[in-house]
Amino acid sequence: MKKFDFYYKWLLFDCYMVIFVGLFIAFMKATPLFIFDKFMNPYFWEAGKSIDTGTLEFQKFTYSLLGACMSVWGVLMLFIVKNSFIKRERWARNSLLFSLLVWFPIDEFFSIYYGVYFNAIFNIPFLLMLLIPLLLTRKEFELAK
Repeated sequence: MKKFDFYYKWLLFDCYMVIFVGLFIAFMKATPLFIFDKFMNPYFWEAGKSIDTGTLEFQKFTYSLLGACMSVWGVLMLFIVKNSFIKRERWARNSLLFSLLVWFPIDEFFSIYYGVYFNAIFNIPFLLMLLIPLLLTRKEFELAK
């Protein structure tokens, strides 16, 4: 029981982190605090070359969409964790697990395909922070009806 509570709180923290990171990406993309583009841009543009205004605006737009999608994913996971995962409803654990199993291979494939290894590496701890509590609570859900 205590272990389950620990992993439940771990998942709550993860959900809030996904929401926070998504909101940060969506709203802070044009500020000095936003460093992701400093890691991403070299994969697509030569160092020292200026990026035209249209491209920069499109980049900000795509960061906005990425941030919105991440935030919504975090909110959905939060509602599932707080309302059904805590009750050990099997569908809740499975939906969280399958969302990771859909996101990770697609994101990894395209990160590697486009040579954005920074993102591919960043995805691994992100996956593990969500996956570990789901795997370690598996027995709790097998016992539940």
